[in-house]
Amino acid sequence: MVADAKANGISGRTLERARATVKCQSIHPKRLRERLGDEAYDALPEDQKSARWVALPELPDAPPAEWTP
Repeated sequence: MVADAKANGISGRTLERARATVKCQSIHPKRLRERLGDEAYDALPEDQKSARWVALPELPDAPPAEWTP
């Protein structure tokens, strides 16, 4: 994701601000197995097991009040 962003002229700092705004979490490769579970982790190719992942926040059941017209 970082490489794609940089290739499209998006700075690392912009990505950090976006991540903070969306409240997603960076997942270190050492924590990936516990987040995915053994079966899903074992099914991944080796290159994906060593990469950082991003966990998006859970979506609310309804849009926030400020989004409602």
